Parts: sequence; C-alpha cells; structure tokens
Amino acid sequence: MKRFLASMCTIAMIVVFGPASTAAPHTTWGRQIGQALTAVAVGPDGSIYLAGALANDGTLGETKALLVKLTPAGDVVWTRTWLPSDATRSDGSKVWTTGATAVAVAPGGAIYLAGSVQRTNLEGGAWFIRKYAAGGRLLYAFAAKQPIGRMPQYVSAIAAMGDRVVVAGHGYGCCDDPTTDGWVRAFDPRLHPTWRAQFEPPAPIPTAWYDMAEGVAIDAGGNVFVSGWAATSASNPDTIYRGRGTVVLEKLSSTGDLLWSHRTTDTVMRDRGAVSVAVRGDRVVVSAPIQRSKTAAWLGRFSLGGALLWSRTWGSPKFGTVPAGVAIDPSMTTWVVGTRHDPTPPPGTGLSIRRFDADGNALSALLPGGGIRFLSGSGIAVRGAGAVVTGSEVTGPKGGGQMAGHVWRIVA
Repeated sequence: MKRFLASMCTIAMIVVFGPASTAAPHTTWGRQIGQALTAVAVGPDGSIYLAGALANDGTLGETKALLVKLTPAGDVVWTRTWLPSDATRSDGSKVWTTGATAVAVAPGGAIYLAGSVQRTNLEGGAWFIRKYAAGGRLLYAFAAKQPIGRMPQYVSAIAAMGDRVVVAGHGYGCCDDPTTDGWVRAFDPRLHPTWRAQFEPPAPIPTAWYDMAEGVAIDAGGNVFVSGWAATSASNPDTIYRGRGTVVLEKLSSTGDLLWSHRTTDTVMRDRGAVSVAVRGDRVVVSAPIQRSKTAAWLGRFSLGGALLWSRTWGSPKFGTVPAGVAIDPSMTTWVVGTRHDPTPPPGTGLSIRRFDADGNALSALLPGGGIRFLSGSGIAVRGAGAVVTGSEVTGPKGGGQMAGHVWRIVA
C-alpha cells in the first residue's frame, strides 16, 4: 500500500514523439478518470480496463478501488468500485482506504482486479483479487486478511493465462520499518489458492536480505516470469536503509518450482519506480530504474533461458527518467512507459514513452511538452501496433493539491 500511496504523489505531462521507423506515433484520444490510475489491460475484443482509485465520499486521502471499462474509442461502458465490507464504522468514519494496483484480462475475456487495502488509523494492510465478467458482474473474490503481528502485504502485479492467475507482491515493515520480503501466489479461475513461492535473489545474495516482487508475466507454456528488486547489502537497524539493490528476474514452472534466477550489475534504488516484465513468444523484456547521477531508465531483453541478450539505458544528468511499465506488441516492438523529471523552471514531471524494435534499436523517444505540469506514467497495454497508457496527475501549487487519473490511446 505504501507504493500505491507514493505513486499517487509523484507527477505531469504531454508527449511529443520523435521519428519512428515508419510513421511517428500519435495520440488519438485522452480521458481524465478517477483520482488515480495505476494500471491498464486490453481485452481480446479491444475493450480497455483501467485500475486505480476513486475518492471515497470526497474525503482527501480516503479512496476506494476503481475498475473502469472503456470501448476502444475511449467511451466509458461501466465503472465498479470496492471497499471492504467493514470499511465504515457506525459513526461513518472510514477504517480502510483501498486502491487497485493491477489488472489483467484472461484470453476468454474475464477481468482480474488486484489491489491493496490499508487501515486509516494505523500502518498495516492486506490485499485482494476480484474477478469480473466482461459485462461487469462480480464472479469471484479473494481477500487476504492480515493477522495482527504479521507483516502487512502489498500486491504489485497480476497476470492471467489458461487455468491460472498469478500475483506478485511483498510484505513490508510497519512504523518506518524498511523490511520487505517478496512473494508470488497462484490461484485457479475461481480464485482458490494453488501454490505459493518466495521471491528471492540468486546466490551469493542472502535470502534474508530485503527483496520485492514487482512484475509478473506468464508465457505460452504456462511458465511464470517474476521481476523485482533485491538488496545488495544488509540493513543496519541503527540507521535508515537507503534501498540500494539490483534487478532480479526469476522463472518459475507452472506449479511454482524455481527454474532459474538472475540479477543484473546495475544499481537499483527501492521506491524509485518499478521493475516490470513482459513476455511474448521467445522474448522476455524487463524495465527498471537504475541509479546514475540521476535515476535513469534501463531495458533488457532476456532469452527464455535467462540469458541477457541486450540492454539499453536512457535519461540524462539533467532529466531523470523513471520507468513504470513495459509491454511487447505483435510486431515485437517493446514499449516502455514512465516519468521524466524536468528541472527547467517551472519544474515538473511528464509522461515518458519509448519504443524499441526487436533488436533493441530506438524507434521513438518522447520530449517534454506542455499541458499537465505534475504527472507520472503508471501503466501500459498494447493493442495491435498501438498502446494505451495511464498516468496520475497532482494539481495545485507544487503538485500538492488534488489527484486526477489520465488515460491515452496511442497509435503507431
């Protein structure tokens, strides 16, 4: 839940595209929806599903989970919101604040919404999955209750394929405790738990050090790829942990057995973007924020066996870039969405989109634009040769006011 709340407070945008190999991509429509949008998925019929949060009764800081279905043209078909049944006390005050952090669509068209819940009167939280039919009817629901004394839990990503649904997440410490411990959980289509695996870095990094599972994807054979962050030094209980770590990618079998785990040599700072993964055919791509003079974006292509085939880095000492999501379209073009920090007065942040061909050559890059001043990229889903991207805006002086979610359709 900490990551969800933090992602609602970074932000700004508009995009100007550089030349592509054929025609430059362009936006065909944009919408403002909800208080924040954190993820997007596209169904087999082209319908668009948005995950995020909606202000609860207009109360600042209190939200309910949001799922919105759009037509391919961007028209709203239906909206669903959710709070736990015990979210409101008898005096009307709220016990929980809830946000959807991930969404996936199964090949058959069912929608899986995942997110996190946090008590408003103390640190701590749990997570949920809800399955909807294409018409918006709730089919099944799973809610993880967190016993007192256990680590609060946060769900980062969800993937659905065949007869399985897989979520990636992590436990986190309470009351400024920097502890994090990644995990992966699998469910059947009725959201009955089937297996669980811990997300751990490869040797020689000790498994007791901190780690976070942040991305998940399922290949055609049912294997599960999980991306995330792992600490590269032990924490010191007497000092604040700085979150220095590395990118980790692991492959699990369809039954949760570890097949391999690999790490990169670049430094990744916890809580500066997300380590995301996408799979299509024999291609596995991972995007991550790496530490340079400013936070820079990193993209790597892996083989199904875990070999790093190529990597690319972008961002400059002046304009830091933080990737938030990655996707591969049918032409094997890789799309990366994120946030670009612009210190030029007046300073702000803007949506960043990059495209790379199958060999890792840059096809188009985004330049800073006008319009929204504080906006961060959050999610991306491909549709044909185009994509749908989401972001969240903070309005008001220095980005300290109200929130607003945004979605754009991009055609390449």
